[in-house]
Amino acid sequence: MKFYEYGDRQLPQIMLIHGGGNSSWMFEKQALQLQKDYCVILPVLDGHGEEKSITYSSTQEQANKIIHYIDEMCGGHLFAIGGASLGSQIAMEVLSRRTDFINKAILESGICTAKPRLAKMVCNKWMIKAMSISYNMKWMVRWSCRQYGWPEELLNQFIEDAKALSDESNVNLYHTYLNYNIPKSLSNTKAKVLLLYGSKEKGMMKKDVLEAAKTIPESIVEELVGYNHCGFSLGNPIGYVEKLRSFLNS
Repeated sequence: MKFYEYGDRQLPQIMLIHGGGNSSWMFEKQALQLQKDYCVILPVLDGHGEEKSITYSSTQEQANKIIHYIDEMCGGHLFAIGGASLGSQIAMEVLSRRTDFINKAILESGICTAKPRLAKMVCNKWMIKAMSISYNMKWMVRWSCRQYGWPEELLNQFIEDAKALSDESNVNLYHTYLNYNIPKSLSNTKAKVLLLYGSKEKGMMKKDVLEAAKTIPESIVEELVGYNHCGFSLGNPIGYVEKLRSFLNS
């Protein structure tokens, strides 16, 4: 796992974790806007981007590596952590490990209840192979970007990084992501958490966000009207920064 840092390390430190099939570029625009006031840390998850040679194993293993980085490079404490989709789930796992080493969190559209039927449907070699083929069909990726409200300027970057994920990494990623259950220990976190989901997302996402809110003592749920999955973080970086700043200053 690789980590990029933006801003002075003496400033309050924020980590933003990208989603599956993406890389640190998912939050690069936000980091550039925030770097005058915060040290923004962007990890590159195993199997993704420059780390494509390292097979992605599980949500839990990614959390282990992030916690190790926090201990070694951040003095065992972060001011805030955030993530979208897979990144949101990994951030939840990190928060569940210790009670008070992160002050605040902003989590967008992370699955936190197991969906074994969906996992079984997705995690087979034929479906994974079909996904790999679809990444070579630029028109299909462009259509998906439009459906989700993702900026087309990132189209080539998304295709490049999605194609870089090995079949083994894809299987592991979807298997652990879709079979994940929110740890009971997350109820012990002292972090204040903002939970976000898009109004255009599938109903299961709203249910999962509300389930997370039941577990996290100090949590706020907000529906992002007009947005689909990760459409806010990817499609509106300025709005994301404004919301993040407002939450961090509250």
